[in-house]
Amino acid sequence: MYKPLMIGLLLGAVATAAAQERVDVLVLGNRLKEDERLSSELAAQNINLVRRFVAEPLSMEMLRQFQVVVIGDAAEGFEGYILPDHMAKARTVERNLALIQDYVRAGGGLLFSPDLGGQGGAEAQSRFLRDYGAKVLPLQVRDDSHRYVPQPPPNRDAGYAWTTEIADHPATRGVQCIFYPTPQHRWDDFYSTAVMQLTDPAWQVLVRGMDSSSASRCVLYVNWSVVVAAPPPIAAVREFDQGRVGLLAVMSYYTLWHPYWTPEDHSKYQKKWGRGQIGERSTGDIDGIFMEKGDGVRTSQGRELLIGMLRWLGDNARGAGMGGYTAERFAALPVPAMAVAPEWPFKWTAEPKQQNFKILVGARSAWSDGEGTLEEYAAAAKAAGVDVLMMTEDFAAFDPARWNDYYAACQAVSDETLTVYPGLDIADTYGARYLLLNSPVFPQPFMLSDDGKVMREVHYLCLCFPKGITVAHRVTSSPIPHQLIKHFQGISVSTYNRTGELVDNSLPAWEWELFNLSNPMLFAVHEIAAPGDVAVAATTGLQLYAAAPTREDLLWYLGKHGTAHFWASPVHLQVSSGPLLTAFGNQPFLQIESKQPLREVRLYKNYELYRRWLPGGAKTVTVDRVSFPESNVNWSYLTATDAAGNTLIAPGLRHGKQVGHTWRCGDRQNWWVFPNIYTGTDINGFDIRVPVPGSAEATGGSRGFPQNHGPQRGDNLAPLLDFVFAGPAVYIQDVFMDQRYYHAIGDEIVYDAKPAHATTRSRNYRARVRYHQFLEPDMPALPLLKEIEIALRRPVMVHDDIFPVISSLDMKNHRLRGDMRYAYTDPTTGEAVSGQLTKGLIDIPAGGRIGGLIVVSGTLRVGANSVVGFAAPADKFETLPTGTSWAAAFVTVPPEQAERWRELMGYAGSRPYQVTVSRGELRKLDLVADCQVTDYGFAGEVAMPLPVTALTNLVAAHSQERDAANDPLQSYRLPLKIAGVNGNWPAALWRPDGEHQEISVFENHGWARLDITRAGGFYAGNTLLSDVPSLRLALVKWTPDALVFEVNNVSDQAVRANVWTSPAISDRLQGCETLELAPGTSRIVTCNRKKD
Repeated sequence: MYKPLMIGLLLGAVATAAAQERVDVLVLGNRLKEDERLSSELAAQNINLVRRFVAEPLSMEMLRQFQVVVIGDAAEGFEGYILPDHMAKARTVERNLALIQDYVRAGGGLLFSPDLGGQGGAEAQSRFLRDYGAKVLPLQVRDDSHRYVPQPPPNRDAGYAWTTEIADHPATRGVQCIFYPTPQHRWDDFYSTAVMQLTDPAWQVLVRGMDSSSASRCVLYVNWSVVVAAPPPIAAVREFDQGRVGLLAVMSYYTLWHPYWTPEDHSKYQKKWGRGQIGERSTGDIDGIFMEKGDGVRTSQGRELLIGMLRWLGDNARGAGMGGYTAERFAALPVPAMAVAPEWPFKWTAEPKQQNFKILVGARSAWSDGEGTLEEYAAAAKAAGVDVLMMTEDFAAFDPARWNDYYAACQAVSDETLTVYPGLDIADTYGARYLLLNSPVFPQPFMLSDDGKVMREVHYLCLCFPKGITVAHRVTSSPIPHQLIKHFQGISVSTYNRTGELVDNSLPAWEWELFNLSNPMLFAVHEIAAPGDVAVAATTGLQLYAAAPTREDLLWYLGKHGTAHFWASPVHLQVSSGPLLTAFGNQPFLQIESKQPLREVRLYKNYELYRRWLPGGAKTVTVDRVSFPESNVNWSYLTATDAAGNTLIAPGLRHGKQVGHTWRCGDRQNWWVFPNIYTGTDINGFDIRVPVPGSAEATGGSRGFPQNHGPQRGDNLAPLLDFVFAGPAVYIQDVFMDQRYYHAIGDEIVYDAKPAHATTRSRNYRARVRYHQFLEPDMPALPLLKEIEIALRRPVMVHDDIFPVISSLDMKNHRLRGDMRYAYTDPTTGEAVSGQLTKGLIDIPAGGRIGGLIVVSGTLRVGANSVVGFAAPADKFETLPTGTSWAAAFVTVPPEQAERWRELMGYAGSRPYQVTVSRGELRKLDLVADCQVTDYGFAGEVAMPLPVTALTNLVAAHSQERDAANDPLQSYRLPLKIAGVNGNWPAALWRPDGEHQEISVFENHGWARLDITRAGGFYAGNTLLSDVPSLRLALVKWTPDALVFEVNNVSDQAVRANVWTSPAISDRLQGCETLELAPGTSRIVTCNRKKD
């Protein structure tokens, strides 16, 4: 069947192609950037490409203007997140794909290339290909015997394989050899030439791997294993009704979007990623290798294959009357409307009312180590009023060979009143536990320990189990700190044994994840082992409920891939032993219904009590409105308790402004925007060393780990990140260094696709590092302020001149870069000192700098070897006692900008601007203005504005996104840290020209940004005040003519309170009210009385 073709055929094909009729091709995808060379080459063959987003609506009239439709980049369209625009696009794509099948049946041509998104993407694309008799597998076509590696990037295996197994077919004229890419694009089973499984004999394989090729899988880019030792197809075609279909397994980067990208093109695209990368995909060099180059000895006829397939598909369609595209004709056609996303997932409203469906999680049957059949469990669940039963079979006791039968059995016992979902309870190598719910896929051997009983590659739980939801289980009683857990969608907040006793309370872990931008789903789990346990489990402790209009909606909601829920706020899950939410987050803001009289409702915001209501025995509570501050990112949730002590815990709700994408990634591995985004790994700008003889702990090293590769273990510290505050004024992050990995080495920790590891207490020291990051809306980062506190946990003998060490000027850090120039003002003489450190040591006092490090408080010692730290005692052999501590603060900037920043901070000559104070106190002014209010307000004037010319070249980071020289800052907003602002009341920075910038309050300090390039007065402080400091106030509307505010009394006593507006703000209505509020009540107040 297969035979090599002569090179002369290629010349003949090129000579005759120009005389052939035109093929109009509609290319659907998410990446629409045209490759000019490809378009030109195809145009020379009379093939016309028209590009359109896959999620734009199509009609049959539109499709019939083309002989061929190409789907080469649609992974993101197949499965959308549960967000309105994503769902509308996903449903439009689904409608388009159904229409394309009708188009093919009527004679059209279809060329499909997989764009893998792991197992989920493979299954979604397989659903589309099902009727065509094909599937996509999350595997790579691989052939180590026929390899070509141009230049692999570090830690990647980014090469090609080649094949001469070419069928004799009109679409393969001139094709003798094909080089196809073989790298793993991303760790979660993204591949460059995916394995296509042909399930219908109508398919004709055009190109297949050599006999030595296989369907393979990779773990972390270099660890390959063969799954099926048979040559997979790379290109295939078939007839389908009146039309034709083609499959090309090579990912579209190499064929449609960037087929001729050189290594230089990769670098220009985004310097951050470098050679062989496009975004997060490790493509390796593309450079026309598939299209034509091959390895320089053999050429590849990928371009001829692409042309041949398009023409073979198009020639048939022309006979069915397809084609004739012109831009004018196409533009004249009516465009169908986008599909509409349902409103209910985003509007948890009282009307129309949604049902609360009861979900029981945690049952084990005789399929694993429990008792009873699924039929018996189903009967017991129905009798107990359960709507969904989520099994959690013991993974270690489950026979993998029975999984498909078990999955089918769960479906078989489900009916219109009860749905039974399969599930597993899986431990990792440390004994930390995860629940994998409703996954059609069983964990595969390569993910597991050698005995197959526990999960070793835990990271696969999150992204590689489509339709599955992964729950971090029993987190409080886990050996892994909750700050380190990852790869989850939900957390079991309460776990009960089979007699109804609470055995694990992980509400603190769920709360931490919520307030740290992770938006976890919350679960209650009842670990039962027999159908007879269901009655107790369904009536004891917290129960899980999901809100949806109908049962069909519920099953759709639960049936999506777990990460699809990630950006939804709120998720429609709650846990309760009594009261239930019937509305949340919209209008009304909340409604709670209870069989027992309600005693208390609490609303928390970022750990703080934001609102409190005392219903006074009512069984229904409705709160029409709650106003949240928009000055920073806030996460909130609420609890309710009834008279019998039953409790409700509601899901998280997100609100507030951000700069950049201030979330955790949907796989719960990393965060964005903050200075440190991977917890448990190295931290930005620090390499803390507190060495002790006989131990490697706290001795620094690559990425801060003394033990990166083994075999010795046990001395690496585990930095715990806290994402404590985020808003337009400032992003604040804490890092706590008080935990030690007792087993993990560095290679097992950083970064993506690494499991969480257990820790114990650090032995030498504990530290906290706080970062203040000052961002701008267009994302150039201004200087980064870092504060560090270190304390010894044991007596330590000093043996160096610098002790402890905290950083190094030659770290791989774009802000420092080993620059050894220094400048400071001598604190004794007041004289300016400058030079370059070439040997010995130097002590840099506050206000001084070395390289790009500017000391703000304390004194830092720097050695000629670039080491930065504190001055050691004169006696190098002195033993410092437990509790000895050090503290300092410093700013990092690019070294070439350091002197300019010292001038702005007032450390080098006269400050180039002047701010005067008329109210309150300016306690310190450097990078941040440290202010103290008087009567809740701070006021002053920018008396001498900063010249814009002083900002030239001052962009401290993101240089690949903003060129400081050619795109300079046009303003500078001085950070204000304002002590004494009441966080219970609204606050703002106001200027007479109309600026009204809401102020964020964190740890009793307001944060704002004052534009000091504009002259004039300003006020910063509370805008609505009261003589009752604990009263919660929020502005609803404030204009020159109206004042409407919300007030809540959180206390147990009735209060009489005066509320008034700040007289410092002159362009809005000045009003005051005297209010009497009962305990735990709210009111919306419209103020019509002007303040005297």
